[in-house]
Amino acid sequence: MKNWRTGHGTPVYVYSAETISSNFRRLRRALQTLDHMICYAVKACSSNLAILNLLARKGPPSTLFPVVSSSGS
Repeated sequence: MKNWRTGHGTPVYVYSAETISSNFRRLRRALQTLDHMICYAVKACSSNLAILNLLARKGPPSTLFPVVSSSGS
């Protein structure tokens, strides 16, 4: 991981697609008996569209919704 600083600068954020997918599956399983909606604030991850893409592919379109604040911030 030390060598990533050279090619990418700092800070460097490294995400595990498998960990994100696994956690999302666990959340969906835990909520499956409830009437629920899983929401994700796109603003929190707008710099990494790959993560949003990954989450969007993990469930039906009704499972994941971008959340927009009414304050405009």
